[in-house]
Amino acid sequence: MAELRTLDALSIASRADSFVAIAADIPGEYWTKEHFLVERPGKWRLSFAAWDGDTPIAYAVLSQPDAGRVHLHHFMVARAHRARGLGRRMLAEMLARARASGAARLTLKVLSGNERAIAFYRANGFNPVGREGEYAVLERALGAAVARAAVAIHQPNYLPWLGYFWKMAQADIFVFLDNVQFTKGGYTNRMQIDAGGVARWLSVPVMVRLGMRIDQIRPSRPDWRAAHLDTLATYYAKAPAYREVRDWLAEEYERAPATDLAAINRSLVEAIAASLGLKTRFVASSEIPTGDADGDMRLVRIVEHLAPGGVYLSGKGGDNYQNAERFVEAGLELRHTDYPMPRYDQGRHDFLGGLSVIDAAFRLGWAGVAELLRVSA
Repeated sequence: MAELRTLDALSIASRADSFVAIAADIPGEYWTKEHFLVERPGKWRLSFAAWDGDTPIAYAVLSQPDAGRVHLHHFMVARAHRARGLGRRMLAEMLARARASGAARLTLKVLSGNERAIAFYRANGFNPVGREGEYAVLERALGAAVARAAVAIHQPNYLPWLGYFWKMAQADIFVFLDNVQFTKGGYTNRMQIDAGGVARWLSVPVMVRLGMRIDQIRPSRPDWRAAHLDTLATYYAKAPAYREVRDWLAEEYERAPATDLAAINRSLVEAIAASLGLKTRFVASSEIPTGDADGDMRLVRIVEHLAPGGVYLSGKGGDNYQNAERFVEAGLELRHTDYPMPRYDQGRHDFLGGLSVIDAAFRLGWAGVAELLRVSA
């Protein structure tokens, strides 16, 4: 993804031909090196360019003629990078810089016959306020920056680890990705506990056929809840908060629907979130129309539906496989998160990371887990 950098006279002077070439295909374009280098109030702290490596591919030249106004003098995106979301990203950066300068409005001029440019600016909140010769003057009131809703999306895992709830705590909306294919060997039907200093899997037995979605999976044995409570008693009976959390879990097992794995896991996760004091709104992806989109585009469609212009919270390593441009093109922010796993007392052995949240709950109680999440936020 292109990198946005503040402009300075030296970078323009040393690459003047590259900056001029960005608008070379625009009829009537007249800016030269000298236009780029004209000194204006606040110009070098407000102006910026988008770079692909060492090559400028877009620029916005702004100034602040007075305390209440920032003016956009020139804004261009190279032909090969148009209609890919970079223009909207640049515009969002202009608005952010103008607000940070304390200005109340951002103004610009467009040649009266350039209906395409006028339509672009009007679609992005600019309104005509007058004319200067052959130019239409447009203006957008800045106001305060509006907080954008953050959306986290994850498969409905079984009694998941602390990082799952840490990401949930950062989100305004948490989506259970329940209508995707079940993955054998994943965390949807199993989690890890501390079996005397060794991580042990505790699995919900399920009936699976190739290609089944998570919301189609059913437990294969009716007594799995009792079996799990017995196993947890074996390893956690002496933990400080064992009785409190064991009774809570037994009640939530009874309260959870006995239908499909997605519904069971969602019920348990929402109960844990309530015990931790999290105020996140919960939604299932099966409730959201995404058409035949898959991969990144499925995520984009979900966030667009729930929080237009919002933020998608990706997990650690997401930058290795997610296409950030798809989110930017949709007017969304892709924000990577990395849970700083805190350590807590697990007894007389080396700390085991990645265990189920229930491990921390047996040792700290729900109030202690909530504090652990707050400390690591």
